Amino acid sequence: MTKGWVPSMLNEGKLFTVTVFEGTDDEVNAQWLQNRLQGVGGSDVGAIMGISPWRSPLEVWLEKTGREEPPDLSGNEAVQMGVELEPVVMGMYRQRHPDRDVRPVKASLRSIARPWAQASLDGMVTDPVLGPGVLEIKTASRMSEWEDGVPAHYLAQVTHYLSVTGWAFADVVALIGDYGMHYAEIRVMRDADDIAAVDKAVDEFWQEFVLKDRMPTLVTALDSESRALHEMYKDVRGDLSPSDGEAAFDLLASEYRLVQDEVNALTKKKKTLSNGLKRVVGEYKGVLSDDYVVTWVRSPERDSGIRVKVRS
Repeated sequence: MTKGWVPSMLNEGKLFTVTVFEGTDDEVNAQWLQNRLQGVGGSDVGAIMGISPWRSPLEVWLEKTGREEPPDLSGNEAVQMGVELEPVVMGMYRQRHPDRDVRPVKASLRSIARPWAQASLDGMVTDPVLGPGVLEIKTASRMSEWEDGVPAHYLAQVTHYLSVTGWAFADVVALIGDYGMHYAEIRVMRDADDIAAVDKAVDEFWQEFVLKDRMPTLVTALDSESRALHEMYKDVRGDLSPSDGEAAFDLLASEYRLVQDEVNALTKKKKTLSNGLKRVVGEYKGVLSDDYVVTWVRSPERDSGIRVKVRS
């Protein structure tokens, strides 16, 4: 890989500018991390829209406002594997499409009209009919996540890239290691409504929350967000604080109580059903019916509970 090399790209200088990072691997990585803090990149979009399985809007905001350092993923095995496999998967794509020009892109693109919108592409592919498009490469572990097409958080990412570049399509290529290796390739065409939705989320996040230093209002069910909130507020410095009559607070508290009551009722019902199944299983390992396989996982020292599976 040649540092600082990028292909000539359609709309460069018209819709976006290109920043090239040069130096040693450590220097390039430091420049790239610093550049990420100056705007919203593709990997941030799913998070700020609340559809990422890994990060929440709060976590992105903490990073962009300098309250937290971006996580060091250099020791993450899955991330490292993805980096090492990227040229391999790109080569597989190139072999399958000899009529298309495929080039890696080692640079950061920045929208001219919306300079907080950034794009770090894996590659650019030129289709003989459609012209240039985004090439996005993924490594994944679950085939089930791809059965209905590109997962939502990745779709938001490539839609953001199409917004920045103005190009007509994105080819998302995934190598999925789920009971063997599977090659998947999905073309995403430029969609004006999708781009408008992504642009709105990106612009609001940057202008209303990052620039104004306001915590994002969108919350998620991610454990990582819970950990981030605990880290922010782990030092208790005061007693009970008045809510100032905020209706939103009372609504949250009321909904929490209702859900907690439902959880308690369902937990009790689950235990009752579990005990009923245990009585049927008795001294056997489990019971097999036309539709279900029920097993009771236990030892003389420990009861690990009932497992219910649907027969395929």
